[in-house]
Amino acid sequence: MHERANIQTVNAGLPGTAGVVRLRQVDSLRAFAVLAVLVHHFLPVGKLIPDDFLTLGLLGVRFFFTLSGFLITGILLRGQSIRTFYLRRALRIFPAYYLCLLVIIVIGVADVRQYSLWHVSYLSNVLFTFKQGIAPATGHFWSLAVEEQFYLVWPWLVLKTPAKHSWKLPVAAILFTLVYKTVIAFTLGGHLAGGLLPFACLDSLGLGGLLACFGYDPRLKTYRSRFLRAALALGSLIVACQTILYLWGRGTRVFYATSYLGVSLIFTWLVGKAADGKLWRLIEARPLVYTGKISYGLYLWHNFMPALAVWLLGYNPGAWTVAAFATLLTFAVAATSWKLVESPLNSLKDKIAAGRRITTGEEALESSAGGI
Repeated sequence: MHERANIQTVNAGLPGTAGVVRLRQVDSLRAFAVLAVLVHHFLPVGKLIPDDFLTLGLLGVRFFFTLSGFLITGILLRGQSIRTFYLRRALRIFPAYYLCLLVIIVIGVADVRQYSLWHVSYLSNVLFTFKQGIAPATGHFWSLAVEEQFYLVWPWLVLKTPAKHSWKLPVAAILFTLVYKTVIAFTLGGHLAGGLLPFACLDSLGLGGLLACFGYDPRLKTYRSRFLRAALALGSLIVACQTILYLWGRGTRVFYATSYLGVSLIFTWLVGKAADGKLWRLIEARPLVYTGKISYGLYLWHNFMPALAVWLLGYNPGAWTVAAFATLLTFAVAATSWKLVESPLNSLKDKIAAGRRITTGEEALESSAGGI
C-alpha cells in the first residue's frame, strides 16, 4: 500500500476539479449504454440486428462493464481501503436494488418469487446459466450479478498486487477470459456459460481496468495514447472479422470465443477519450449527463415497464406506443429513485472516508461509478 501511495496518480485518477469536468463525458457514455438497453428491450430491433450476432442490449451491458472496470480500478489504484470501498459500494448499490426487488416480489412478478433467493444473493446469472434460459422480466439482473461478483474479488486482487505489477492483473483477466470462452465454445458451443458468468465478462472489465492502469502509473503514461489507438484498431479488425464469419456462416466457435472482445476494445478507446474530455462536446449536454447519472435506476426498473404500460393503457396498443409510454415510466421511476433514495445515500457516502479525506478526483470517479 505504501508503494502504491508513492506512485503519482495521473490521468485515470483525474485529480482536482478538471476530473469532475472530464467525467461529464463518462456519465454521458453511461447514458448511451443504458439507452441502448432500453431500445433493445422496448423495440423489435432484432429485425435489424440479428439476436445471434451483436445485440444492442449486450453492447450496452458490455459498455457498462468496460466503464466499471475503468472507474472501479481507478478508485482502488488511488489507495482507497477495502473497508471504505465496500461501505461506499454498498450504499450506492444495495438500497436501490433491494427496494426494486422488494416491490416486484410484493407485486408478484411471475418469475421472481420462485427464484427470489437467487436474485437476493446476486446469483441471477448462475440461475440463468444452469436453467439455460433467461427470465423475461428479471433477465437483466444477470449483469448486476456479474458486477457484484466482480466487486467481491477484484478489489482484493488490485490492492494485494504490487503497484509496479498492477497492469499485469487486468492483462491476466483478459487472457483468462479468452481461454475460458474458447474452451466453452469448442466444448459446449453457444452455452450461456460463455456469456453470463463473470469468467466470460472479464475481458470487458479487464480492458477498463487496464486503461485505468495506463493512467495511474507514470511509467505507462507515455504509452497511453498508443494503447488507445491500438485498442481502436484491433477492436475494429476483430469486429470486421466477426462480421465476415457471421455472414459466411462459418467459424461459429471462433465467433463465440471472441464474442464482444472487439467491441470492448472499441469501448476502451471511447472511455479513454471521454476521460480525457476529448470526445464531442455535444455529449456533455445536460439531458445526457443526467440520464447517465440516473442510469442505474433506469437499468433496474426498465424491464418491468412495458407490462405496466400495457396494463395502464388498458387496451392492445402498438409496439411504438408501448415503447414510448414504457420509456416515460422508466424515467419517472428512475428519477424518483435518484431523488428519494440514491442521491441522499450518495451524500452519506461522502462522510465515509475511513480516516482520510476523499479527494475531488476520487469523488469524481465515485460519482460516475454508479451501479451498472
